[in-house]
Amino acid sequence: MISLSPSRLHVSLQAWLAARAPRERQLLRMAGLLLPLAAAWAVFDWTWSEQQRLALRLPAARASFERMQEDAAELARLRTLPPVTAVSSAALVAATSTAAEARGLRVSAAMSAEGVVVKGSATLPALVDWLASIQADLRLRPIRMKTTPGGDGQFEVVLQAYDDAGLNGG
Repeated sequence: MISLSPSRLHVSLQAWLAARAPRERQLLRMAGLLLPLAAAWAVFDWTWSEQQRLALRLPAARASFERMQEDAAELARLRTLPPVTAVSSAALVAATSTAAEARGLRVSAAMSAEGVVVKGSATLPALVDWLASIQADLRLRPIRMKTTPGGDGQFEVVLQAYDDAGLNGG
């Protein structure tokens, strides 16, 4: 391996350059000036385009971060609430009927092996609103629902209680 000191490298580079024709030396000097300028321009252009890209994405990232903070605050608030206590079957049937009547639904509710069976009549928007309210308030979710075609609004729905770990008993 040949090692050259900086001064010997400089001398050999000058000798090599002196051996070139004047026009070739001029082209090499121009290339020596233009290559660093082109590299600087490429870095500047890349930096500018990245800055523009980040300026477009930053608001969405901030909004996502704020939603995560709100979700974390909501989780912390929910953890401070006392646990939901188990409700008896008779109380579930009564609460289901009361919640339906409060929303103007005519229903009859009874307990079965699957859960609370509710039969009645209502418009579809009222039925969906009622199902959402009992899921939120009574922690009952529909596991099966039948509606009759023809617009008379007759329905039968089986509701089952669930806890934080999922469905009770499964």
